[in-house]
Amino acid sequence: LFTALKEAKSAPKDAEMEIFIVNVEEAAAPEESSRLSYCILLKAAAFCTLCICFSFVLIHCLVTERETIQDEFDRFVKKFGKTYETELQLEEAYDNFRINLWELSLERKKQPDVEFDVHEWMDVPSENIREKFFLGDESLPKLEGIARFEGFEESVNRPAEHSWRSKATPAKNQGSCGSCWAFATVAAVETANAIAGNPLIGLSEQEMIECDTRNSGCRGGVRSYAMSFVVQTGLVPDSSYPYTGKEGEQCHIGNATRVHIKDFRLLSQSEDAMADWLFKTGPITFGMNVTKSLYAYRSGVFRPTEADCQTKSDGSHAVTLMGYGSERGQDYWLVKNSWGDYWGDSGYFKLARGANVCGMANNVVAPMF
Repeated sequence: LFTALKEAKSAPKDAEMEIFIVNVEEAAAPEESSRLSYCILLKAAAFCTLCICFSFVLIHCLVTERETIQDEFDRFVKKFGKTYETELQLEEAYDNFRINLWELSLERKKQPDVEFDVHEWMDVPSENIREKFFLGDESLPKLEGIARFEGFEESVNRPAEHSWRSKATPAKNQGSCGSCWAFATVAAVETANAIAGNPLIGLSEQEMIECDTRNSGCRGGVRSYAMSFVVQTGLVPDSSYPYTGKEGEQCHIGNATRVHIKDFRLLSQSEDAMADWLFKTGPITFGMNVTKSLYAYRSGVFRPTEADCQTKSDGSHAVTLMGYGSERGQDYWLVKNSWGDYWGDSGYFKLARGANVCGMANNVVAPMF
């Protein structure tokens, strides 16, 4: 202020006021600077307070999430009777469970109309789960003298829904043996035999695993070869040749009553023709690429994306078509699996129909009585 007054005395009269005002404003700058600094400090303090609050909220969310996952893990351990010998095994199991649970949450967003649930192997690394649900369906070879059957056209009399489930045995469990090819074939033959008017009885997959030399037992098999085995040799009741889930044991074909089929057909890739055959004749076997999300299936119409079928597939798995229908506007196939009757809908699942999901219509084989 003193400097401003001194400069004003030596300045022209008409400039005195202008100089005075300008310099007074400059002289007042320190006060405004202090006010500005104070505002900055207030904003910084407010920001720090928000950061602290956010940190507390974040910590609370993380703790809550940890507690939620821990609760889920505890229920999983209790439900499946899991035990771990060391603390390290327990920690690894928890980490695997957490990762698999996160992947499951992503799948629930992709398929909101499908119910998924934790399964028995959620504590196993995702890349090793395939060993627990060992698949084993092999591509159909070019069989000499056998062509795809193209004789079924879409029928105007086919009902909107149909199921052979009432003429099927309970879903069985292949375990960690890659014998899905045998289970799918046997399931179709069991039901076809009952449709023909015979008693519904369980037939032996184990005999097929040990005695069908054209296939590879627990290392996989071809369903058309399996059907040929039933034509030529037939199947005994599973009570006479119970399932062990192991291969390499001596084949011991006995004199028990056998169930034979007359023939089998490789069907066309038309899903309409497949539905006609299913309604008019009986069950059908097929193979499909299995995504990890199927392991956690509980209910609803399962429809993985084409990309997931290719990039997230654990291999080809053989199963049996038992019916078809529609749910919430989505056509579906009713499929009998071989992962036990506690899996899915009492051992069954619904697969989206009409889009060749995961290549399900590519290799279709059906028995004939």
